[in-house]
Amino acid sequence: MRHTLIPTTLRKSLHHEYHMRAGVAFLFMFSMAWVVGIVSLLPSFVHVMTEKNVADSTLQSLKKASDANTSASAGNGITKQANALALFNDQSKGKTSYSSVIGSIVNVRGDVGFTSISVSRTGTTTVIVTVQGTAPSRDSLMAFKGRLESTVNGNKVDLPVSELAKSKDLQFSLTITNTTTP
Repeated sequence: MRHTLIPTTLRKSLHHEYHMRAGVAFLFMFSMAWVVGIVSLLPSFVHVMTEKNVADSTLQSLKKASDANTSASAGNGITKQANALALFNDQSKGKTSYSSVIGSIVNVRGDVGFTSISVSRTGTTTVIVTVQGTAPSRDSLMAFKGRLESTVNGNKVDLPVSELAKSKDLQFSLTITNTTTP
């Protein structure tokens, strides 16, 4: 039994005030622990954000360098291959170096993969090359066809429409026909 000399109403008021002060002290300690936790995590957050910014800027510069190198090397490569594919348009009276022709086609392929290449001369002025392979996308196959057509005047590249039915991992077979001028 509790015996106090404080009247009951004052005792209830004192009991209520004690609980209020204990609750306020607990909330104060909890909020201080929360603030200390945030302050202690702040240096880690700043470090992670600076590392993220450095990684993002490095990635952007690599992408820009890759795009610049790709476009510059593609332009230089097409110019070099235009000269190399001039073997189709040779004046050598039927003596075409097939390994040079195949090498020239392989060098303009881009991201297209080959499974077979065959070269044949059907006449004194006509060379036919059949290329079979896989392309990762329809756009890359059409770009390869365009590069082949633009390298030498007189190239005719036949790519059946059925080869473009899928949008990814295309199996293709195209025929390059070049009629040389005597």
